[in-house]
Amino acid sequence: MAALISCAPANPELPTYPIEYVTCEHPSTPYEAVVIASVAVDEVFTDIVFTISQGDLEWQTELWEPAETNPTWDTSMRLYELDCSANYEHEFSYIR
Repeated sequence: MAALISCAPANPELPTYPIEYVTCEHPSTPYEAVVIASVAVDEVFTDIVFTISQGDLEWQTELWEPAETNPTWDTSMRLYELDCSANYEHEFSYIR
């Protein structure tokens, strides 16, 4: 006698968490960058920290916790020495 075992098919339409989103633009002047970072997670974290760097410069901030009206962790930064048109690095740190 053989046993057949089946798994539910993978659903490619379901998102893979965390979903990280970062934008960098210069809306009013080339000397001031506006950076928006948000994260959607399917786990509980006590804090999420966002770090962005370019060359020798580095900025770090905590994201705002989700609210009933907004299910993502978010932050917005105005940075005076960041050039959005040049290469920059960013990282999210998840703290339980």
